[in-house]
Amino acid sequence: MVPRHVRPALEAALSRQCRQAAGQVAQELLRDSGLLHALLGVETVDDLLGHPVAGPSWEGFVIENLIAASPNGTRVSSYRTSAGAEIDLLLKLGGRRSNWAVEIKKSLTHTTDKGFHIALDGLKPDKAFVVYAGTERYPRAEGIEAIGLRELAAELAGTTGARPTETTDAGWGGSDLYRQH
Repeated sequence: MVPRHVRPALEAALSRQCRQAAGQVAQELLRDSGLLHALLGVETVDDLLGHPVAGPSWEGFVIENLIAASPNGTRVSSYRTSAGAEIDLLLKLGGRRSNWAVEIKKSLTHTTDKGFHIALDGLKPDKAFVVYAGTERYPRAEGIEAIGLRELAAELAGTTGARPTETTDAGWGGSDLYRQH
């Protein structure tokens, strides 16, 4: 049992309220996947892949790393409507005045949902990406690029191929985790 006086700090360390567009409920994301996995007793890659928290953990891991790699002044939000339009991460880049839409998928084989396309049509971001657990970068339908986490983080940081933060591998063994299976 977690002592009452420790709970707020633990909740702050594990979650982030991702701002939504006006009138939408903020999305709560898992923040520190390594700590989360330790608290849940997840010890191996196989344990993690079989755990119901794998998807939300990957999403939180990707979002935290992309936020850390983003230039100063970047505004971060997500987008969901009752009609099913959804974007996992919207980045309004500070100095570049560019809007990027990011869909997050944990598997190597992925498809973009209809809701992502609907949201793209409505919001018309400058760039759209699907971040997945692989390393290849390739075009998808309608101006969407599939890209690995490290490469997109490096692009955000402005240093292609460089590791933008020291936390990139924390808790997930980098995006190598899913390439093992």
